Amino acid sequence: MTATFFGQYLQIKGVVSADQLHQALQYQARHNQSLGQLAQKQGLLNAEQCQQLNMQQRSADIFFGQLATHLGWLHESQVDKLLAEQREAHVNLGQALLDTGALSEPQLHTTLADYHYWRNRQMRECSQRVAESVFAVQVGGFTDILERQLARSLGVVAHTDYVMSRRPRVLPQWCWQLADEQGRALVAIEPAPSLLLAFESQQNTRLGCGHLYPEDFFDQLMQQLAEELSGQCSIIEPETSRLCGPAQESLCVGYSVQGDPLQVYFCAA
Repeated sequence: MTATFFGQYLQIKGVVSADQLHQALQYQARHNQSLGQLAQKQGLLNAEQCQQLNMQQRSADIFFGQLATHLGWLHESQVDKLLAEQREAHVNLGQALLDTGALSEPQLHTTLADYHYWRNRQMRECSQRVAESVFAVQVGGFTDILERQLARSLGVVAHTDYVMSRRPRVLPQWCWQLADEQGRALVAIEPAPSLLLAFESQQNTRLGCGHLYPEDFFDQLMQQLAEELSGQCSIIEPETSRLCGPAQESLCVGYSVQGDPLQVYFCAA
């Protein structure tokens, strides 16, 4: 169960109020700690080492514990112990809602069942639309990398909210041209201002994490996507680019990142 999306569902359905959800999320944040936080508490790593590990994770597709082991800063047995302690102490949103008195156990079980049914149907619809698109490979790769890197760099989660055939009226500020075996595509990323604020907030609150600009994050993501697709990727200026092909060959994928919207357009170029 992903806390943010389940929480949104509860609010949409009127099961909990915004204040109740906020209290539960705060309760969750107080009880759940990252591997770096646990390692520092136990004196296994210092703040500088955690910062270096978080920085390297942005360019290396590797978990925090694996990277610390590779550098010789932690033994595998220490990482296993830290992970076990992290799992044992973890509080999911459902438990937080129970502990803060927002929901009773019968309410939680009923709402969870309804949520999983709704979420599975939504995911099937989005997957079908992507599979029928000429950008199926690019969208699949982008989504996979986005979810991994947001989780590892900022500790946040993302999911696909909707998929539709639509091209932007005006190209967003961040655009890349992706050339691979599937052809050429223009990828335009349009985050909401609230998502940009979330980047600033998360980097300030995550322990030992250096500064990460959203434009650099997405550029690294696009370069990794091009590498995985054995292609090339280059940043382009919106005013110098043009959209080609019929409108139905343009796909708009809407993601939710910790509740903040992120629209990504895949267009013929």
